[in-house]
Amino acid sequence: MGDFNIVRWQNEKSDPTHFDVNAGGEFNKCLEDIGMEDLNTKGSWFTWSNKRSGQDHCCSRLDRALVNNQWQNLFKETEAAVLTPGVSDHSPLVVSLFPYKGGKKPFKFFNFWMNHKNFSSLLTLSWCNPVENGDNPMLLLYNKMRRLKPCLREFNKEFYIDIQNRVMVAREELLSVQSRRAHSSSDPILLDYEKLCLLNFNDLSAAEEAWSKQKSRIKWLELGDK
Repeated sequence: MGDFNIVRWQNEKSDPTHFDVNAGGEFNKCLEDIGMEDLNTKGSWFTWSNKRSGQDHCCSRLDRALVNNQWQNLFKETEAAVLTPGVSDHSPLVVSLFPYKGGKKPFKFFNFWMNHKNFSSLLTLSWCNPVENGDNPMLLLYNKMRRLKPCLREFNKEFYIDIQNRVMVAREELLSVQSRRAHSSSDPILLDYEKLCLLNFNDLSAAEEAWSKQKSRIKWLELGDK
């Protein structure tokens, strides 16, 4: 949390024509690489002002609170508040932790699910089973979609929950077996195991990349709405 002296998007400057596309792109790429995103923030959208008036006035969103997946899983009800600046040209931020009220997270469909070898069979099994009230097409569709959601949640939990940590574990396992193979290159069991580890690591890495890109797109749409 603090002053990053850079903005991520055009709408984070009072004059969007002065937005530095390259600098903003590098900052967003950095945050994507390290798995960080903006904490939900309330209050003034801009956090810095040059304190000038008229045509010379400009303000930007230079200060922000960033969190990773681990933080969001540990502190489910948190937010940052932008306070009044007082004598400073920057507005201070305060992060508050609230008791978790429970409740389910909104359902989100991730495109990379479709690349998994088990997705097609799961979808077919859920969709082809008969449901009640099958005579009404709209009600039939609703009931099938409703039945499919918990199946997809369990599918995501089994294969993709804590995806970033899974990628790290898969990479360590791959490096470990490759190190063992260096001293026993002709061992067919180690060779097959290395292939399995490599396949697992590639699958998880592709899923993590797709997950990060889709979350960035969702965040962009949310910022656009603001």
